[in-house]
Amino acid sequence: MSPASGQSRTLLTDPGRLEAVRRYRQAGAASGAALDLIAEIAATVCGTPMAAVSMIGADRVWFLAARGLPGLRQIPTEPGLCASALVAEGIHLVTVAADDPRTKNHPLVRLEQGVRFYAGAPIIDPDGHRLGFVAALDTGPRQLTETQTGVLTQLAALVVEHLRVRLDAAPGATPAGSIPRQPAVVRPG
Repeated sequence: MSPASGQSRTLLTDPGRLEAVRRYRQAGAASGAALDLIAEIAATVCGTPMAAVSMIGADRVWFLAARGLPGLRQIPTEPGLCASALVAEGIHLVTVAADDPRTKNHPLVRLEQGVRFYAGAPIIDPDGHRLGFVAALDTGPRQLTETQTGVLTQLAALVVEHLRVRLDAAPGATPAGSIPRQPAVVRPG
């Protein structure tokens, strides 16, 4: 096992990260149209036929939204495009997935018309947990512009903000993030 795969396994099984994934995944399960729109924007901006908003558990990658991946709701994490990306700083870019040792055995890459390009921007909660990715995927190798990678990063931040608001709005919810809410002060007028 390489140091990167050992680091990836440690991140995959981190109890704090897994609890955050559980909480945010529940909020994302009912997000429907908002996350679908984010996946659509990611594909459009990057010019790719596929895009996804994913959450990564210890042994599964769940797709909260996807474009161009019909019927795909979850896949194993190992070997993984998203799982490998957990240890990357910033955008995780794989320009030729079939030739990359980190990704060439992934089930989506092994297909005849499989994934050849992957760009994933990490979805990071306010406590610093890497929950998943907003990713653009293609069946051919490609590069992204600085603007395209910037938009993916902004979409990932939008996902976590959307999920955080949904969590905070849930009945009996504990606010997400590490900043405690202060009670409203009502002053007599």
